[in-house]
Amino acid sequence: MIYICKGREPASLTQYRQTEGAYFDGYENKDELRDALLRDQGYLCAYCMRRISNDRFRMKIEHWTPESLLPSDKAALDYKIMLGVCDGCRGDLDKNTTCDEHRHNAEIYVNPLDETMMETIYYTRDGKIHSTDSRISKDLDQILNLNCEQARSRLVLNRKKIYEECKRRLMNFQRNGNWKKGTIQKVMNYYHAEPEGRKREYVGVPLYILKRALNRLS
Repeated sequence: MIYICKGREPASLTQYRQTEGAYFDGYENKDELRDALLRDQGYLCAYCMRRISNDRFRMKIEHWTPESLLPSDKAALDYKIMLGVCDGCRGDLDKNTTCDEHRHNAEIYVNPLDETMMETIYYTRDGKIHSTDSRISKDLDQILNLNCEQARSRLVLNRKKIYEECKRRLMNFQRNGNWKKGTIQKVMNYYHAEPEGRKREYVGVPLYILKRALNRLS
């Protein structure tokens, strides 16, 4: 999971929200909304960092605060609480689903729109995601089920692979492991690259490793 900085909402959403009786399901320009969310998120699921695209069957528009808990129908049209998420292995056994599909309508504390919260997240070499905040760890592990090893999305395995790949890239520059700031920055530039606005899948993993390596040099 990585920090998401919100951009401008679609003009059609702004206009529709100003109409009398506006509600989320009544807003018809969902493709435009998905495009805006994809742009903000680098075409990654807001929770698991899988690649997503503007496909209404594979990408879901998620409300960070469940719609059932919002004070009004119009509140569900607030772009600031909307996120683009993957299908969460929809159709599988519930214990093997992830992200919004596993969350259902549960409230969560972790919020990818909060940069301070994202700074508490860390990854281990086995591909697991954790947090130094126990409330966030509970959300990651139980509510969003991001450490499910049986999920078809293979989240844990894919995070483990990119963890190992990042270490190999560092070793290619300097095999003894005493990486210099310039070496770390070169690898970080690789993972920060966003061809056509698309972040690399699971990019939060290598960025965590590289930031930790930089902090050790401070």
